[in-house]
Amino acid sequence: MGLIVLVAGGYRSGSTLQYNLLGEYLERIGLGRRIGYILPDDAEAAAAEVANEPGIAVTKCHHLATGFREFDDEAAWGTIVRRGAAVALTTTRAQPDVERSMCRKFDLAPDGLHESLLWRENEANIAAWSELQLLNQTYAELTETPEVALTRLLDVLALPIERRALRGAARATHPRRARRQQKRVPNGQYDPVTLLHWDHIAS
Repeated sequence: MGLIVLVAGGYRSGSTLQYNLLGEYLERIGLGRRIGYILPDDAEAAAAEVANEPGIAVTKCHHLATGFREFDDEAAWGTIVRRGAAVALTTTRAQPDVERSMCRKFDLAPDGLHESLLWRENEANIAAWSELQLLNQTYAELTETPEVALTRLLDVLALPIERRALRGAARATHPRRARRQQKRVPNGQYDPVTLLHWDHIAS
């Protein structure tokens, strides 16, 4: 029986790095794989598919709070986590850094950011996930000490630690390498495996 590890941090908080760090490691040791970004309306189908497979499927989705998007069931991932078919990880980042990053990525004006729908949705999602998260990690932890961050993840998930694979995953997902990878993504698109957008990380 498979398990979903859902990376569900707030926007621009390091969730893609957490997703890739764990996913890369699991792929290197043959215990799991990355399955991309899965929206709430596709969550139950993904959970059913993973349940019939061995290993761990690492996915990502920010959405949990209701009243912001026109999904059939905005809180679907929360239901799946509560029944034990998935575990949720989250990430946090210093607010000024999140503000700058959201303004850049989503073309929002700094003086109107906190009144924007996207900011309010993000705050609501963070609050909702905080009640379900198995582990929260900081952006600084993930970027500055990725091997330590990954070891902590593996401990919490009760997964084996293989040092060579751990070091390899940390190198493969380092922000410097991610910047090079995103240059290969066509404008306006993203890589379905790493989830890196063409403009994901600022130079």
